[in-house]
Amino acid sequence: MNLIPPGVGRPIYPAWKDKTCACTDLPMASFPAGARLRMYAIFEGVPQDSDRVDVDLVLLGVIRNVAVSSS
Repeated sequence: MNLIPPGVGRPIYPAWKDKTCACTDLPMASFPAGARLRMYAIFEGVPQDSDRVDVDLVLLGVIRNVAVSSS
């Protein structure tokens, strides 16, 4: 999982603390069509003027124009 803010050349990956990702583990097994997954991730280094980003969920695809806020 990573964020792609407009105007940033490289993706931004979730923060890590004590060798643990500050994010939800993506499921390794398949899940039924229409199922809902609640996920979160904490990112550091997102430009302060970014209010929307694209979220790349790798195998699940890219979700475009997602609103972000500071914590």
